[in-house]
Amino acid sequence: QGSVFQVPCAHELGRLRNDAAVALCMEPHRADSLYGRLGEIEPQRPDARLGQLRARLRQRDPQAALQMTEELWQSASLSANDSTTVARWQGDAHWLEGNHTAAESLYTMALQGAASRVTRRALQVSLAILQDEDLRPLLRDYLIESNQNDTTSLTLLATARSRQPQSLWPRYLLGRRLYYAHRFDEAIVEFQHVQQQFADAGVPEDVRLATVELLAWSYLRSGNAASARDLAEAALGLQASSRWASAGTLSWSEAERLRLEDLRRRAAARLR
Repeated sequence: QGSVFQVPCAHELGRLRNDAAVALCMEPHRADSLYGRLGEIEPQRPDARLGQLRARLRQRDPQAALQMTEELWQSASLSANDSTTVARWQGDAHWLEGNHTAAESLYTMALQGAASRVTRRALQVSLAILQDEDLRPLLRDYLIESNQNDTTSLTLLATARSRQPQSLWPRYLLGRRLYYAHRFDEAIVEFQHVQQQFADAGVPEDVRLATVELLAWSYLRSGNAASARDLAEAALGLQASSRWASAGTLSWSEAERLRLEDLRRRAAARLR
């Protein structure tokens, strides 16, 4: 096993982890190698192999990614969250291979074990798009690990929306990307279209919650404080007569309620 003096110090390990994370964004081949080195140093931890798995998905190498998932499943140190992540990324690898049945099965398994709303929402979106034969080829490369910049991503999503204008999924994803690109007026248009489909029983609550929250923040950040306040109040159940009253039936977590309350107060302050 070598001398203890050959084991890198904590600072060296930290630098190696940082280098691997940076490389993952721009140089997935290098990230694969760096995470492999980390795995050799700390074989008992799954973090490095999870990093390698992401790097192989970004390299669009599904066979290598599936090989890594098999190694991870054999690891006794996988937490429940890690298991959900492995199932999700194994599904991604099968989708890249074109094995849609296996991908759907793994996404479903991951969804059953997902503890966080963010993870559940991502899996719900992936499942819905995977099951749509028209959307599947348009959005696969956006949903599965990629290094796309804002321009490329927005172009891809806008193309998907134009080809499937009745579907809420391209609009939902486009609205999110526009919001995080600080293009709030455009995001509002997309989220409003998504919200019009809330009556559809097929829209998961996690997606509805995210849409309402991001729409409210988009209103505030675009300067429309009145609409931001009204939507936040309706979502919090404070204004049953509001045109957004249906949002008041959503099941907000405590953290989400606090964020909406903060938004409501900010919007009300701007209207004074």
